[in-house]
Amino acid sequence: GEVFRKQERPSARRAEYVQVGYEVFERDNPVAADAEVFALFARLLAPLGLRAATGDIAILTAAVRGLRTLESRKAALLRHIWRPRRFTQLLDRFGGRAPVPPSRAALIKVLAQGARPAPAPHLGLRSAA
Repeated sequence: GEVFRKQERPSARRAEYVQVGYEVFERDNPVAADAEVFALFARLLAPLGLRAATGDIAILTAAVRGLRTLESRKAALLRHIWRPRRFTQLLDRFGGRAPVPPSRAALIKVLAQGARPAPAPHLGLRSAA
């Protein structure tokens, strides 16, 4: 149904929107069940040009943990889940929608050759020892 939210004016967020509430009674893995229902809503709404959104971080973390990808990629996504811009950049890169940054490509090339990367520059007032 319709939901109304008090907003400061002007605001990029809408003060009125449609919200759906649902309950899944799953004892073994309630987060996975919620993620499954959310994915269903997302698939149903996409052809209509609509986007499902959730504020439940447990659903997002369950979705990341359920991805068919390297554990290191899942760990990176979970580490940056609180940083929306970085999280989205990682999703785009891991999904092939964005190129690998040149600095990372150079590092991967060095590591593939079995060489050690150049040490990072010394920063700060403390000695390197």
